[in-house]
Amino acid sequence: MLPQKLSFFAGYLRASGTAQTFRLAGESEVEEITCDLVDGQNIIYWEDIEQVFPGIKYIKNGNAIITPMRDSNRIRIVPHCIKHCPGVVFDIVLSTLAESTSILSVTDNQVDVSPTAPPDAPPDAPPDAPTGVATEDKVDEGVLDSSVSTLPTLSTVPIAATANAPTGVTTEDKVDKNPLVPPSSSTNKPASDASASDASVSTFQCPKAKVDSKAAQPPAQDMNLASLTALESDIEEQLISALSHKFQEQVRSSSDKHSSIVLAIKEGRVRQPKKLRDFLIAYFQGVITLSTRMMELQDAMKPSPMALLRERVQAIMAQTYELQENSIPRLFVVFPQDSLRWDYLDPSSNKVRLYFLCECGEYTKSTNTHTPHHIHLAKHRGYDIIRPSEFFQQYGAYVLTIMKMLKFRISVPGVTIPPVSELIQTGTIYQNTTGLQQLAGNIESRMDQAIEYIEKIAVKEDEVINELTEQMEDNVAMTSDKLRKLEAFLKNSHGDKTLGTLFRFVRDNGDVKWVCMNHRRKNHREKAVKTLQDTVVSLDGSFSEHDGRVGMPLRSREEANQFYLALENVKSVYEIWICLFWPITYSDLERLRDNLLKTSIGVCRIVFGNNHNTGQRYDPILDIMRHSTIKSFSLGNFPLELLIRSGLKPRNDDFSNLRHLTIGFSIRTDEIPGLKILVARTPNLSNLALKTLAWDTIPKIYNAIVEHQTYPIDFNDQSLRILLPTNELRHSRVVLQDPAQLFRVHGGQIEKCVFNGDGPGAAALEAFTEATKNGSRLEKLSLENFRRKLADRYIKNLASIVARSELRELKIDLEGDEGRVSILESIQWKHLRELHISMDQPKQMIRVMKALVDGRKRVLEEEGVKLESFTLSLNGAMSSGCEGSLRLFVCSAPLVQLSLNITMTLEQVFSLFNSIDFTRMRHLSVNTKDFDPNKVRVLLDAIQHETELQTLILCGAKIAKEQKERMAAKGINLRY
Repeated sequence: MLPQKLSFFAGYLRASGTAQTFRLAGESEVEEITCDLVDGQNIIYWEDIEQVFPGIKYIKNGNAIITPMRDSNRIRIVPHCIKHCPGVVFDIVLSTLAESTSILSVTDNQVDVSPTAPPDAPPDAPPDAPTGVATEDKVDEGVLDSSVSTLPTLSTVPIAATANAPTGVTTEDKVDKNPLVPPSSSTNKPASDASASDASVSTFQCPKAKVDSKAAQPPAQDMNLASLTALESDIEEQLISALSHKFQEQVRSSSDKHSSIVLAIKEGRVRQPKKLRDFLIAYFQGVITLSTRMMELQDAMKPSPMALLRERVQAIMAQTYELQENSIPRLFVVFPQDSLRWDYLDPSSNKVRLYFLCECGEYTKSTNTHTPHHIHLAKHRGYDIIRPSEFFQQYGAYVLTIMKMLKFRISVPGVTIPPVSELIQTGTIYQNTTGLQQLAGNIESRMDQAIEYIEKIAVKEDEVINELTEQMEDNVAMTSDKLRKLEAFLKNSHGDKTLGTLFRFVRDNGDVKWVCMNHRRKNHREKAVKTLQDTVVSLDGSFSEHDGRVGMPLRSREEANQFYLALENVKSVYEIWICLFWPITYSDLERLRDNLLKTSIGVCRIVFGNNHNTGQRYDPILDIMRHSTIKSFSLGNFPLELLIRSGLKPRNDDFSNLRHLTIGFSIRTDEIPGLKILVARTPNLSNLALKTLAWDTIPKIYNAIVEHQTYPIDFNDQSLRILLPTNELRHSRVVLQDPAQLFRVHGGQIEKCVFNGDGPGAAALEAFTEATKNGSRLEKLSLENFRRKLADRYIKNLASIVARSELRELKIDLEGDEGRVSILESIQWKHLRELHISMDQPKQMIRVMKALVDGRKRVLEEEGVKLESFTLSLNGAMSSGCEGSLRLFVCSAPLVQLSLNITMTLEQVFSLFNSIDFTRMRHLSVNTKDFDPNKVRVLLDAIQHETELQTLILCGAKIAKEQKERMAAKGINLRY
């Protein structure tokens, strides 16, 4: 039993009908608490509020804090209460877990165990003293009062209880004889004023007793104490059950002893009060020591910042499958361009440069070499970062982890981390690389500057922790999509074919590393690579030595054999695209299989021509699919019989090596069982792309797949990308009957949707619209080849879907249907990154440009919203009077790519060029019939000297050779 029980539940039954309304902050449900009429004023007692809202911290009215009432001397009235405010709803703010669930908390006031004494008791006897018991046999009142009222107790919240002191107790008995009472200037604090330390597990306060004659009076009516006592016992047991087993026993033991002591006191059976108090003090000091030790152990069990960093680094370095297909190196760092002019007061004004890292290690070592094989900066001058704020939003957490890995030399299996001073070596590797040699002189200080820059300016520390925690939980440190977009943030003025001049290095187990030429050369067979390159060129193929990518169109068995022979001795090929354009036989497939299994390729794409033989088995294809190093496999224009005429069912193959699978042929109904078997044996897929010709086939394929997997599915013809459901939905085994049900069940999970031909029916779109009411994950929507006349209701539903979605890409064809412009007016512009519009009527241009300008204007007016890089493509006819709106949009939108396939006059083109910010623009395409060399020269002069422009297409222009050379000198590819 707890000594606070009577005070916790004590109160008056209300006779008045006046009540005050309360609610939890942030919630709508309200509770009414009856008021008391005292001295003509309606009040609400604090303890009544605590009964309805356990764990209350404070009360608010709007932004104002409601404090307990005070008397004329500014002393808080006891018991604590607040003033009634008619028609106002007070907000209740609850304490945090640390504040409100202290394991052994104490009340701020003494608890009176018995409110009255028997009528025949002596005047100085304690309350409830039995008749006939001698005074000297009883406990000294002061000691008894202190020992009972100062016991630590279990409580769900700090309770401001009313102290009912027995008569005849002196103040010094209460205060001086209790060594647990700390000095305090105020002993009558309400629960809302308690500090966090008051509720600490390791801090116990035993407050002084306070005599209050009014509070000692019996209540007007008795309450049902039995039911309230049972309720508190349940609360006590719930708290005890949350503790460890050993501590549960300690708490229960102390509670039982306390209950026995209280009962003994009430019956007058305690003979040795001093010994009793000493025992209680010693006992609870032991409890304090135990709880403090528990807290220390809990703190010790928390992982250190260095341990968390090590986990993040290992998660990044262990990730290979998602990033191997990219032709961009995955490890990079940033350093200040000029450390001497570094502005510590305004770090955002500083310029930084990105450098890639060579991932050399034990796997690049060879005999008889003294070249170090530890991770280091690639031999490259580095890249200036375009739009640094946006860059660090995307990559700040990732870069910070890599920088700290190098700074603290976090060990990673297979990777050697040198001291920071050796990340740039002074030997032959960096010969004639002036920028790196300058960086080597003070690389340690520059690294510290870069880390501080990211932590304090680019990303907030909590965002770093949260993002990396999510990435570790998903086992993803850098997504493939984000890595592909990295190049858009780098100023590649020298047109490097591969960023950092690194080479893709394929290990024997199929893992990919990016290494510099020096470390690649140790394991590189230059003669074999030269033979392969010559063979590929002679067969009209393509070969990229930097990223190990080969594309081969093979027109005969002889050409195939010639290619296989050249490929055999080259280990640096990672990605192969093979097109077979002759009538293949089973032996041809076997030969293809035998040669591919000798390689360490990670990406394999096979396309068949239209002359393949039917009626044969395709088991060699299955052998290629399960090659241990292949992570991504694609079949294009494959025979329809693959999933039927193969040994798929009896072979019992395991395709756990595959992460991505694309089947580029239309799956028939009779092939769905074979597809189901294939999916069941490919447990590690993260993406599946299928081809289907009809919307009605999608639900049938979905039903076959969802039984086994929950990864995204791309239906290529319809470009419908579905994030399959969570385990909860998956186990419900929803069987889809038609496209409408597909959208009804998973419409909110669709990421990409392309409406081709007639698109989904009205019922399906209605279901799609309904499903997005609770949220939409749609990022890409295409209505580009969706040209049928649409009903107003259909267009309205499409506009609703667009308005609810954070679209990043929208393609729309307005030809023959002006009502579709309303879809443009529903765009959430702050999320959109690409917009492609086609129109056939000049008058549509006016409304289109108005929608674009108004939409971007709304974003600019939103506080804290920053416009991101944007791509715009317009196809159609230019209407007179629209050039002003077009210029206004070009000025307001941070365009990186602009394609205007609309016929413009030369004056309109000149006006447009003067509005473009070429320090951001990377690709520009315009169309006019009036171009000649002289006018082109004037136009090119309008391009600012400092420009990021990489491609300029002037459709219909006549360009002189010297003009093309002049643009090439600026790093601009000029085309016409």
